[in-house]
Amino acid sequence: MLTEPLKFLVDTAIEVYLSIIILRFLLQYFRADFHNPLSQFCVKATNIFLRPMRKVIPGWRGIDFSSLILALIVQILGTFLWLFIASGGKIINPVILPISASLSVANQILVVMLYAILVRVIISWVAQSGSYYTSSLTVVYALTDPILLPFRRFTVFGAMDFSPFIAGIVLYAISLTLHSAHGQYLGFGML
Repeated sequence: MLTEPLKFLVDTAIEVYLSIIILRFLLQYFRADFHNPLSQFCVKATNIFLRPMRKVIPGWRGIDFSSLILALIVQILGTFLWLFIASGGKIINPVILPISASLSVANQILVVMLYAILVRVIISWVAQSGSYYTSSLTVVYALTDPILLPFRRFTVFGAMDFSPFIAGIVLYAISLTLHSAHGQYLGFGML
């Protein structure tokens, strides 16, 4: 009777914290403004776990492996809890958890990027031309420019830029594929 609300709460808590970890990873990878309030929030929300992990797990060429590993750990724990609640306490196949978590983290990276593109589109409709350099906008532009740049080569027609639309379709198609694969692995998660 209480399994559905409990599954919802576990899923929501894991997804929100996973999004914060991934946002921190992406902000660092794309070298967004560290002094931005959003960046500072992500740092403060994840430092409790990442600070000790960084002493053991080094980064490489701007890739913060400790953030990715923390995201995998959080997703593995969340998937385990979700499957445990959904199955009524049945034994869960431990081999499925890392594969499922990897697919879920990759999908969540795409979802965060899709939301960043959506925010950029909405801001472009309402923001005034002189407000590009506000701190919130610079973070959104830092996250989305590397994704939109390859699409801009063939999607700009005069003053119309269709790169967010095309990039969103491509990212969403990849996200659907990962989500489908993740669902299939979860189906094999019970013994």
